[in-house]
Amino acid sequence: MKKALFLFVALFMLTGFVKSQTILYQDNLDSYTLNSFLAVNNPTWWTTWSNAPGGNEDLQILNTFSHSSSMSGSADLVSAATDAVLKLGDRTTGVYELKWWMYIQTGKCGYYNIQHMQVPGTEWAFEIYFRTNGDIQLLAGSSTPITGTYPKDTWFEVKQIINLDGDNITLFINGVSIHTWPFHYQASLTTGTNQLGGVDFFAGEFSGSGESPAFFIDDISFIQNPVGINEIENDEFMVYPNPVNDKLNILTNENISNISVNDINGKTVLTGNSKSIDVSALSNGVYFVKIETAKGITNSKFIKY
Repeated sequence: MKKALFLFVALFMLTGFVKSQTILYQDNLDSYTLNSFLAVNNPTWWTTWSNAPGGNEDLQILNTFSHSSSMSGSADLVSAATDAVLKLGDRTTGVYELKWWMYIQTGKCGYYNIQHMQVPGTEWAFEIYFRTNGDIQLLAGSSTPITGTYPKDTWFEVKQIINLDGDNITLFINGVSIHTWPFHYQASLTTGTNQLGGVDFFAGEFSGSGESPAFFIDDISFIQNPVGINEIENDEFMVYPNPVNDKLNILTNENISNISVNDINGKTVLTGNSKSIDVSALSNGVYFVKIETAKGITNSKFIKY
């Protein structure tokens, strides 16, 4: 009761500035029949590369592994390569959080790409390979991969914050920011269309590697973040989520020299220079974050609950 009352009061204090997130699509895959196919179950949001729901390209619902409850979607080479497409609507404006959980076993690799157009095959916004040895290779605006790592034999989160209004994207793998870049880029080009079409979950491997693709996805969500409290006065920055319980993230292409978080009395309670701030230890309340870069200082409010 106290927690609910606090949130009401805090939100009231920011009336006219706070807007809620909009959940466009959220699916834990647990309502579907075992061994069924995702594009058959949910044709509104899913199809396949060849627009053939229920065929070899479709994600199959299995209970081999699951992040929540009992089911997940399987991408593999059984019969043929899975090539499933999550349809995102050819969006050209707005700020979105697109995420899911992924599981790749020892001896297997994974892959997905984002398409600028919902009908796939025109522009690959980026491609990411999850190599068998636990390495990541991201192709975004260059044929030279951006690298990172991911954990094997456990579920890890894949998250994209896509700001179409600002033409940028930040990719997080297992809670780590891998890269930020202009969203209009294509996988190997710096030209392209600033449009969000879809995600292609393909059972593919890095060219010439001889690796064996097989992976699982679960707990998929596609959320539109509001314009307002999530956008700082300088439109080159965004803070999210808001309200926040644990991690407050800052989306920007700028190098941050210093961050300070002050309470409503002006006392500095946190400092640092990371684009992800752990605020879990803070008391519930309204706070102010000051972000310093070479271009100057930007301020914003957020609510800790």
